[in-house]
Amino acid sequence: MQYKNHIEICGRVGAAEVREVNGVKYARFSVVVVDTYGQNGGICVSDTWFSCVWIGIGDEDAEALQKGAVADVSGRMRAVRYANAEGQQQQTWEVVVKAGRVERPDGGR
Repeated sequence: MQYKNHIEICGRVGAAEVREVNGVKYARFSVVVVDTYGQNGGICVSDTWFSCVWIGIGDEDAEALQKGAVADVSGRMRAVRYANAEGQQQQTWEVVVKAGRVERPDGGR
């Protein structure tokens, strides 16, 4: 394994934003992974949301990155610290994408 801190996720894109800084495209987007499982004779559904950042995203993937698209990405987790509106320190996690692929909701790339 190349990374000790490694994650792979495949799910649907929620919000997505692509920008370009100094000629390098980067994207911030969310991905939801839906798990279904049986419990006590019924079916349970669990949604897990991931915040992602992809620095150096290619043109084809950037164009396909929209709500409802399927994203299959891998990378590492990193902690992001910030101050909330009350000035208290908060921490959240995001996936820093190293490789991936995005397919449009209509199945195209």
